[in-house]
Amino acid sequence: MHSVARRQWSRALVAKLGVQRLEERVNPDGNYFSLAGGNFSQDWTNVGQITAADDWSGVPSIIGFRGDGLTAATGTDPQTILAESAVVDVLPNETTP
Repeated sequence: MHSVARRQWSRALVAKLGVQRLEERVNPDGNYFSLAGGNFSQDWTNVGQITAADDWSGVPSIIGFRGDGLTAATGTDPQTILAESAVVDVLPNETTP
């Protein structure tokens, strides 16, 4: 297949199936910190890191979850909770929390 025709066919297939080529794929929240490379820390003095509700994209290696339904009892030791939360949560620049 001629290279121009191949590119056109590939683009049409991508548009129809919603598939991303590896070179163009989006990898959200892919900035993982390797603890083998040193200690992890985060400087929270820049209020511009979080500017929209529930959007942690400005903070590398961190996503905050609300924790809905992880335990049935109040006062549970958080170290004993092994369930996962799916509700991402952050409220930026609240003046009256």
